[in-house]
Amino acid sequence: MGAPVTDVLLFALIAAAALACPLHMWWMNRRGRHPACCPPKKTQQPASDAAALRARRAEIEAHLTEFDVEAAAQRDDGDRRARL
Repeated sequence: MGAPVTDVLLFALIAAAALACPLHMWWMNRRGRHPACCPPKKTQQPASDAAALRARRAEIEAHLTEFDVEAAAQRDDGDRRARL
């Protein structure tokens, strides 16, 4: 092989490697969420016992309660402004 052919093949290999991840992100509709080249990391092990599931449920319910209180406060503020 000549030097020009080797240069072209090297350039093609570099271009293919550089475009592989963005093309995969586009193909999998993962733009802006997380890297498509790497599988997503699992942050938690699945809970297998009832006590762990109850604790997780209580945590989620606490977050929902906080959200409901904030939403109600915002709704009340909006109602007061509408009356004025």
